[in-house]
Amino acid sequence: MNILEIIKQNKLDLTYLFFLKLLSCIVIYFVLINFFTESPLNYPDLSVYSVCDQRTTNVLYSKMLCYFDLNNARGMHNYSSITLAVCINFFISSGYFLLLKDNLLRKGQIFFITFLGLHPFMAIYFPKFYTDLFGCLGVFLIFVYIYKIYKVDNLFLISSLILINLRSALIPMFIVFAIINIFKNLYNRKVLLKGILLLFIIVSSFLIYKDFSQSFVSANNFYQNKLLNPFFLLGFREAVANLGIGYLFGGVYWYGIIQLSASIMLIILHAVGIAGYVLFSIKRNINLLIPLTYIAVPLLGVSHLRYLLPIIPLIIFGFIWIFYKQK
Repeated sequence: MNILEIIKQNKLDLTYLFFLKLLSCIVIYFVLINFFTESPLNYPDLSVYSVCDQRTTNVLYSKMLCYFDLNNARGMHNYSSITLAVCINFFISSGYFLLLKDNLLRKGQIFFITFLGLHPFMAIYFPKFYTDLFGCLGVFLIFVYIYKIYKVDNLFLISSLILINLRSALIPMFIVFAIINIFKNLYNRKVLLKGILLLFIIVSSFLIYKDFSQSFVSANNFYQNKLLNPFFLLGFREAVANLGIGYLFGGVYWYGIIQLSASIMLIILHAVGIAGYVLFSIKRNINLLIPLTYIAVPLLGVSHLRYLLPIIPLIIFGFIWIFYKQK
């Protein structure tokens, strides 16, 4: 069955998913902008990426912003970048659903779509053309190749080179994937050579960003306690990790209560979801745990929900799979 037939067969589910994602995004942005005077599309890191010749991190992302004249205060508000981000994010969510749905009962499939569509943090990032978008693409790429048991090919090599230089946080995960791929194919010369080439591409990219990587790992959260990193990673926004829980109550007190309650619920959902995904991976293919290595480095440095974003679809699946697994 080709991709068009698969889409046609699942068009109602995919339509429902797109509607939910668009609705949740519109509602959250409306509330944040009109009631709490937040500007969700503003990109604090844009000051780094607006420098066209910077070599600190995510070099290709800077080059792309400069080429399309998006390296300015209104760049993230550009309709083209918003549309592209929406399309890529929907493509990723749809891909996870189509790949994983057969592991779930029909009720589980509906819950999977609903959670993918209504997850608040995914909704906030739905129209954002941030570097995190390419982190999501990189995790999805590796997941597809592991899940479908594809061999490393030229498409994967080229995609890896591009994505790593759009989002350097992908490097640790790609290194783990490359090393495991090499050891699995020691006696398959053709595949082995491509695995070695992949490792060369990754290490070469790492050498460009090693100074930034070292500074990132040496950073710490507001409380100077890295044992708190898992909690920040599973449920708190970046400002909380950098400024403390008190940040939530710096404005409207009841809004802080809502945010804290939402964070606690997300911590529970994400923790259970990771456990479910680990159990699923052990049962299906142990290599499916590789995407989880994306969060290894943030756990050593400063952690918050943005670094969890690329694996949230897998976490949602893991949560649903616990209750509605296909026998």
